[in-house]
Order: sequence, then structure tokens, then C-alpha cells
Amino acid sequence: MGARDLRLSQLDVHCDLRGLTIDRTRQLAHVHDPRELEHVDQGNLLTGAIHAGMVRERTSAHHPFGGQRDDLGTVRERTDQRTRLGSPTPDLWQPLAYLEVDLHFWNGPQEGAHLDLDWDGLACRLYPKDFVRALQQGVLDRDFRWRPEVVGFIYSDCRSHIDDDAFDNVLDALRRKLDATVERLSPLPPNTPTGGATLRRPPPLAGCLRAPRKAPSAGGPMP
Repeated sequence: MGARDLRLSQLDVHCDLRGLTIDRTRQLAHVHDPRELEHVDQGNLLTGAIHAGMVRERTSAHHPFGGQRDDLGTVRERTDQRTRLGSPTPDLWQPLAYLEVDLHFWNGPQEGAHLDLDWDGLACRLYPKDFVRALQQGVLDRDFRWRPEVVGFIYSDCRSHIDDDAFDNVLDALRRKLDATVERLSPLPPNTPTGGATLRRPPPLAGCLRAPRKAPSAGGPMP
């Protein structure tokens, strides 16, 4: 705890920023719904972290099917008509560099960034399994320009193909790719649809979904 001004690279189908408004041009953000700060869940986890000053840069990498346009209860843009009607005073804005990148062109986290990896980013339940396998291999085979110090790998099985073996296989492949150690997260209460692990690199290297567009087919483009 106590982390401040982190750079975060997020590979996820969802934004996890419910309740937040962003201004991309000025690189600012504010919480337009304070109720989102009262209870943290999977949909607003990063909202609270940004409000607390823990995260100051967030880059989202996702397949073209996914991200802000396909996510319910998503982050709002400053240009959104709903936002214009209730623009906050200047002192409520906080600094946030907000970027999105097509997973096809993603080459890993930026220098000094942590990686937030959600299983649904690699195994969304709306994706055919053949596509999922190719998507996972495409990410694992990619050369990262920079290696993250810490990778949080979350198993959100309520949104993903439930496949414990596949999750563990990808986790082990990431461990080997990054020359990292794995720290399993503490068990969660029964019926909690999330688990996962944290990967840490040793010194000296430490450095619900709607579908307005068609989900990728098994023969669709791969990253």
C-alpha cells in the first residue's frame, strides 16, 4: 500500500473505470459519481485508485471487440453530453494520462509501468476457443520492449472461458517469459468470481458486456 503515481498498462476487455470522467486532451480525470467510491468492485477498481492518486497513467490494450465502446457502465468522456451538463469545478480534476491501443499493435507495457492482466482479455467468453488460443499465443510470443516489475494476473471466470489448466499454463508461460517469481493471491470468500496471481521480476531486471459489433470468429484476425 502507499503506492503513488503509478503507470499502469491494462490488458482487459473492460475498462474498470465506472464512475470516472476523463478529458483526453488535457489529460485529466474526475469522479462524476462519488457513490462509486463507497464500494469497490470489479467495475470501478481503477476509479478508486485514480481518485486516491495511486495511478497517474493508464494504457488499455484490448482486441477491437472490447474496451470502452463495448463496456456497460463505462468511463465517460469529457465530450459526453451527460458530462457537459454537470461539469465539475477545476479543483476536482486530477491528472491522468489515458491511452487506448489496439491489441494487434501492443508491444507490452511502457517503461516503468506495471501490467494489469485480466483473464477475460485473453479468454473472453464471447470469443471462440480457437480464437482464444491464438490470442493467448500471440501475446506470449510478442517481444516486450520493456518488462514490467509487477504483473497482476486476475482470473475473472464470470466473464471468461472457465479453464483452470489454460490459466495456469499462461501464468507459467508468463513466468518464464519475464524470468519472474509467482505469488499466489490469498483465497477469496466462497462464490467470489475472481482469483489470480502476482508475478514479480527478480533484480536486476525489476525494473456486464454488450455486443453492438460482432465478436471475432474462429477465423478472424489474430494479434
